[in-house]
This record gives sequence, structure tokens and C-alpha cells, in this order.
Amino acid sequence: MDKNFLFFSVSIVIISMIFGILNYFEIQTQFYIWEILVDLKTLALVLLLAIFSKKQNWKMDILPLIKIWNTYKNFLFFFLPVIFAGVVVIVGIIFNKIEYRAVENTTTLILTTLFDIPSIFVFSVTTFLVEEFVFRGFIFAQFQKNSSIWYSFVASSLIWTLYSFSDIPLHFIKGNGSQFILIFFYLFSIGFFSSAVYLLTQSIWCSYSFRVGTITLIPLVLTLLSGENDSFFVTEQYLFYGDGILFSSILLSLSIIFLVYFRGKNKLVSDQNKTA
Repeated sequence: MDKNFLFFSVSIVIISMIFGILNYFEIQTQFYIWEILVDLKTLALVLLLAIFSKKQNWKMDILPLIKIWNTYKNFLFFFLPVIFAGVVVIVGIIFNKIEYRAVENTTTLILTTLFDIPSIFVFSVTTFLVEEFVFRGFIFAQFQKNSSIWYSFVASSLIWTLYSFSDIPLHFIKGNGSQFILIFFYLFSIGFFSSAVYLLTQSIWCSYSFRVGTITLIPLVLTLLSGENDSFFVTEQYLFYGDGILFSSILLSLSIIFLVYFRGKNKLVSDQNKTA
């Protein structure tokens, strides 16, 4: 493994800690310029990558970004979180942990969400898309070139989790160890599944679409009973919440199944080439 790349990875963790401290003191690090979100942490990430790339002469893998939008695939992964949330809802109803909540104006709620989708895609380019390019298109790809596939998934997902964790408001986790574990597990599963999507499609657009779909559609389907968002189903149990243990477990389980299949398929191809 390239020592400079490892130092780059550690630098990302340090940046995450710095912005976590800023978040602790409630210092604003996100601004809007002409309705475009500017996240100082994302800018720091890009700047760090640019500096290391220039010094180390890393060859950036821009193929994932060159593969322009594939409408069918991206919409598939955008709506995929709804299917996963649907599984959580079904299980929750069976165990009497989730209940249906009548929405005052169903049509308005759905249309408002749908009309917001294009703007969410546009305005998240400066955050989500940049993160997917760095963490999936570069960091995961670099680990994959120099390490085992399992190590690549775990290491890149851990770095991603630490990077994302600094955005979590302190009052959500302060003095609550279980909440800390819950959020950490959720972020890790998102990173793990996004890497699986990237490996499957060889494009960051699909993992980007999945993340946008997660933050856009999950609150529409399922939320906490005490939550402010209108949703069709509510629960009091974090196990069955939209970013709860069950949802995260589904993501992680599917990713592991895909990984086992991917390794088996590659081993079969390798054995066939050796035989030939």
C-alpha cells in the first residue's frame, strides 16, 4: 500500500475531527452562494486531494465521472431505498412496532417531494457527488488496486463514516452511547452499500443517486412518531426507524452477499484462465 495514500486517508480523518470540533462549538461551516450549497469540509476534502495528487503524481480515475447519466440505472438506485424501507415497514407492522399515519393531503405531499427531486440532485452536486467521486471513485478504487476486496470495503467505509460523523449534531449523540452506535452503524452501512453499487456499476452516478434517494424518500415513507416530517408510517422504535438498525442491516447484508458473489465470480474466471 502506498504510504502517501495512507497518509492522505489519515489526513481525511484529521479533517473530520477538526470539523467535528467546529460542529461541537456550533460554528457554521456551510453557506449558500446563489442558492448553491458550499460546504467548507467538502472544499477541504477537494483541496487535500488536489494537493496530494499534484505532489504524488497520482493518476486520477475519472472514468466513473465520464460515464454520463444513465437514466434507467440512476432512477433504479434512486428509488431503491423505498424498497428497503418497505421491507422495514412490513416487518415492523408484523411485530406491531410500526403504524400507519394518515396524511392530511397525500397528493400534495407526494407531488411536493417529487417536484423537489430535480433541485435536490442539482444542489447536492457540490456535496454528495464530490464525496462519491473522492470516496468511491478514488479512495475505494485505490484500496481495491492494492488490497483485498474485503479490506477495501471496510477501510474505505470506515474513513467515510468518520468523515460523515462530524456532520451529526451533537445533541443527537451526547450522553447516549446507543445513539452513537446506531448512527455509526447507519453511516458505515451507507458507505459499504455505496461501494458495492460503485463496484457493480463502475460509476459514481448510481451510488450518488442512491444517497440522494435515501435522504429524499425515506422520510416520506417512515419516520419517528415524534418526528416533524410528514410520512405514511411512524414508529417509536429506532430499530425500525428509516435509518435504524434493520434498514442498516439490510444494506450491509446485501453488500456482503454481493461481495461473496463478486469474489466467487472473479475466482472462477481466474481459475478458468489458469486452466486455459
